[in-house]
Amino acid sequence: MAGGWAAEAGGAARRAHEDVDVSVLERDLQAVRDWLADHHLWEAHQGALRPLRPGPALAPGRQQLWVRRNAASPWLVDLLLTPTNGEAWVFKRNDAIRLPLESVGWEAPDGVSYLKPEVVLLFKAKLCRPKDVADFRSLVARLDDGARGWLREALAIAHPRHAWLASLGS
Repeated sequence: MAGGWAAEAGGAARRAHEDVDVSVLERDLQAVRDWLADHHLWEAHQGALRPLRPGPALAPGRQQLWVRRNAASPWLVDLLLTPTNGEAWVFKRNDAIRLPLESVGWEAPDGVSYLKPEVVLLFKAKLCRPKDVADFRSLVARLDDGARGWLREALAIAHPRHAWLASLGS
């Protein structure tokens, strides 16, 4: 899980969620397509949706799929396709930011896997909507020194003048 649900699982204040964001490794796209073969998959890119066409990969620059059962059904899930390089997670907005795959997430007692809070906050930093700011305020004090340092370094690369940097210290 990613997005607001992952933030909440990591300790952010409870709030309403508009959707469910699930992070999937980009290299597993074909397995996702096979598993969801009886669903409609749509590429989401720059505010537009288009049906996912047959083929081995998404169109260039596409890293998000919306899923629904059929044309008359509501959207079920937002799949965020995550790039990797060997055994490293690669931040899709800046490939200089990486983590070992085993360091990107954590597993809850019920078996659900979530992105770590510092990784969620890196994604949320781009739009910095009121819900993102609320999640940051809820999570920043819960980050240990390693997570805080990683987020500070990642933000300095991805968003060098971001307001959250001041809250993360030096």
